[in-house]
Amino acid sequence: MRVLLEKMKNISESVIAIVTATSVIIGVLLAIYNGIYRLNQTVTSVVKAIPLLEEHNRFLEITVDYDIYLAESQLNEKGGIDMLLMRKLVQYESELALTSEQLNNIKYLKSKSKYYQ
Repeated sequence: MRVLLEKMKNISESVIAIVTATSVIIGVLLAIYNGIYRLNQTVTSVVKAIPLLEEHNRFLEITVDYDIYLAESQLNEKGGIDMLLMRKLVQYESELALTSEQLNNIKYLKSKSKYYQ
């Protein structure tokens, strides 16, 4: 009888260990799945945002080009550039990734502007 009780005790301890290990493995797998799911959501939202960012960059490039053109027009017509417009161009130069042509135009305008000599 005693031997039977010890065998049952050993079996129950083994079953508890197996259930615990299985629970831990399932918990880890669920955590990994949850992480992959959230990563997938993030990637999906980034992929959806890329066309919007590209459209914004095209609009921003048009704005920079227009402001450069406006500054050149003011320089030719009035012999100077409005200080607010020149500040805006200098801000573009420091904050945006501009093309080399845009950078050269802004540098030229800064050299010709009476506000930035």
